[in-house]
Amino acid sequence: MSDTPITGIIKYVRPLAADEDLAKTISIMRANQVHALPVTQNGRIIGLVHEADILSHTSDGQGSNTPISSIITSEPACANIYMSVKQALDILKNNKLDVLPVIDEFGSYRGLVTRSDLLAAEMDIMTPAMVGGLATPIGVHLTTGAASAGAGFSGLFLTGLSLLLIFEAGRAAILLFAMLSDWLLSTNLVVQLQSTPTGSLSTRAVLGPDFLHYLSLVVTLLLLRLSPLSGYHGAEHQVVHTIESGERLIPEIVSRMPRPHPRCGTNLMIALATFAAITSMFGTSLGVFLAVAVVILGWRKIGYYAQQYITTKKPSPRQLQSGIKAGEELLAKFRREPNKQPDGLSRIWHMGMIQVLTGYTVGILIDLLFSKIVGLPPIFGL
Repeated sequence: MSDTPITGIIKYVRPLAADEDLAKTISIMRANQVHALPVTQNGRIIGLVHEADILSHTSDGQGSNTPISSIITSEPACANIYMSVKQALDILKNNKLDVLPVIDEFGSYRGLVTRSDLLAAEMDIMTPAMVGGLATPIGVHLTTGAASAGAGFSGLFLTGLSLLLIFEAGRAAILLFAMLSDWLLSTNLVVQLQSTPTGSLSTRAVLGPDFLHYLSLVVTLLLLRLSPLSGYHGAEHQVVHTIESGERLIPEIVSRMPRPHPRCGTNLMIALATFAAITSMFGTSLGVFLAVAVVILGWRKIGYYAQQYITTKKPSPRQLQSGIKAGEELLAKFRREPNKQPDGLSRIWHMGMIQVLTGYTVGILIDLLFSKIVGLPPIFGL
């Protein structure tokens, strides 16, 4: 990696003006996790301010509103945008720096490269700070927002179809149970189901007092747990934990990582479901207050247990290997352009939710078209 250009690891950090103070300087350093900042005038670098110099001045009794003009290091060493990683590291070493400003061919400031980023690029071990992903029936999908890897459109599309089938299987369990009960016990449950305002698994129906709707929810969650999605979901989380902790993507390490992840969408779903359940049971201002309190205080813990015991399970060796392969592919793309910033639409596409919703919607549309052709009610109850 020594001959790799530094272009891909340049990080733009807002430069300082000579009249800014020490407090502002430290705030920018902390926000960008750097220990030095360039000072510019008319787009040209005129100096560098080091964290250690600020420490010396504050130790001497200088206040936070002291201008940085008194501690600027003039004529700092700079890299140009066409330098290699090795050349930039040599400049850092020779000048005893840990941050190197970068200029273009016209001498204008373009950003910074840090010592840790250059070393990571030299060793080919750069990793994204944050990774997202989705489970599909055929593999793991991972993304940094700027790039994605693993299961592509077909896998994400199948995730939408799979979720639709799982939800409808839960609803079918209500109807089957009601029909058996009416036949064996002479009850009138089918009529009760047909009189439900939505006739489907709406939030009101699922979280209401009716036992049949709870049965449907239990069956739905059980099917989700038994499906390949939960195994791939577990593999996805374990790979994300491994990448974000800087560990190697090998089965021995990945398999030791926890399955729950704090950014999983399960947490949000559980928070919404908990809120709806409590307000449905109480239906008063006290119920709303209690629901808000429970969600604020315990939604992450509830979400953790939901991930551990419902939406993820221990992945099979094949599922784990799928996650590892997706992780390796994602890291390779990231290391080619580690500072690539996606636009909003690109980020949404790489996250995969558009493809999942497309699969879900297409499943419903096919059902509606088929039911119209054969003259039967839609399977999915629309």
